[in-house]
Formats: sequence, C-alpha cells, structure tokens
Amino acid sequence: MYGCNAHHDDDQSVQPLMGELGPGENQWRISSLEAEAIPSGPFATMTDTIRADSDLGIDGVVVLYKGAVVFEEYFG
Repeated sequence: MYGCNAHHDDDQSVQPLMGELGPGENQWRISSLEAEAIPSGPFATMTDTIRADSDLGIDGVVVLYKGAVVFEEYFG
C-alpha cells in the first residue's frame, strides 16, 4: 500500500511520514474513526451506496488519517 508520502523501495525520494508505520516494518498504524473524532455517518452512507451499486466496480476502501488506517471496508 503506497500513498504519495509512503515509502517505496524503488524510489528513495519518497519517505514515510513521521509515525506512519506501525510495529512491523511495512505496517500502517491502526486507529479508528471514533478515536480520531471523525464522524462515521458519511462512511456508512458511502458503504451503503457501494453495496447497492455493484456496477461501481469498487472492491475496497481504505482511509488513512494522520498516518493511521482509520477505516477499512472490502466489498465482493
């Protein structure tokens, strides 16, 4: 999993954000919407919409906030 500020072995110019990685070398820190005071309502609406319309072609959604995975949902 790579974002614009994540570490990638082939490109040394891209470095991880401070505190981004978790206990393992290539793991994200885990948090939650609640712990980060992010309203969960829009995420419930989004997942309901994705489940209702399989033509969207969305297999999963992962949301990172301040270097932590705060939301993760997979469809299919």
